[in-house]
Amino acid sequence: RFVEYYRNLMKEEPYFEVAVCDEIPARCISMRGLILCKKKMLNKGRVFLFQYLFHEIIHQVIGNELVFEGKGRLWLKESLTEYLQTLYLSVRFGEELYFKRISAYLDDYNKNKQYEIPMMQIGEECSEKLFHATFASKGILLFHKLLYGRGIAGLSDIISELKTLGRRIMVEDFLECVDDNLYPNKLQI
Repeated sequence: RFVEYYRNLMKEEPYFEVAVCDEIPARCISMRGLILCKKKMLNKGRVFLFQYLFHEIIHQVIGNELVFEGKGRLWLKESLTEYLQTLYLSVRFGEELYFKRISAYLDDYNKNKQYEIPMMQIGEECSEKLFHATFASKGILLFHKLLYGRGIAGLSDIISELKTLGRRIMVEDFLECVDDNLYPNKLQI
């Protein structure tokens, strides 16, 4: 089912290989056409599949094909990927699980918000608490508020338009693209 979700969302076939590498700085990382995972992740079953592998597969487009630049790039790449992964859970398992995850993100944000800084000020390196406060909760909650209910077709239109902008995309370009797709009949002054 994830392959169908990916096709509908990204308008392309997923292509990647998975390899084991214990020398990577994270549990899993994605490079164009390749996903590297630590060996211990392969023993985690559904957690590996739904929390890590799908996240890295989405990075094949969001982060590898479409590279965000400028302030807020890490927030956009990670939060959008996490949101699209969470949205898949509603497609696969129903909205009840999706809303449980959104509720968990809200709880996570409330537990870690004292570590938060503005999303546009975060660089490549950040603490785990900052990550939870900003990317893994506030960012996903923002995308939930902004995009939930737009359907896969609406999200796919946004991603397709981003692909027309070229490989390197500024956060401002992303926001304009979302605005154009969510409010196509807005009044021009």
